[in-house]
Amino acid sequence: MYEFLPILELISALYLSGVIVFVQLVHYPLFAELSSQSFIRYQELHQQRTSYVVIIPMCVEFFCAAFLTLTYTGTLRILALALLLVIWGSTFFIQVPIHKQLLNGYNQRLISKLVSTNWLRTICWPLRSAFLIALSLFSF
Repeated sequence: MYEFLPILELISALYLSGVIVFVQLVHYPLFAELSSQSFIRYQELHQQRTSYVVIIPMCVEFFCAAFLTLTYTGTLRILALALLLVIWGSTFFIQVPIHKQLLNGYNQRLISKLVSTNWLRTICWPLRSAFLIALSLFSF
């Protein structure tokens, strides 16, 4: 009945892996190149538009992961969920608060902190995707 959930979870994870790699390598480093006059408006628009791109896939991924972990057990399934919890924890307890602070204006220290702490998500999402690929190929 729920055969489509693993595929939906994998598609969401792969999509978000691509987004986070782009953000880490291109988008966040460019924050440092903005003028202080345009920074606050840019940060407001960044938060708004990024939300449009990530909220639904993140929720789909989380729902699928939670349901599938409750339904199917196994080491890779548990590890994939653990990585997702790390990603969500990093997002809501590290990156979102930094973005909120950046709404006060350009701050090179915060931009550097955003880039350096975001490596956790940049590593975890593709690794999680690899675990999900392994799950789909080998049905652990």
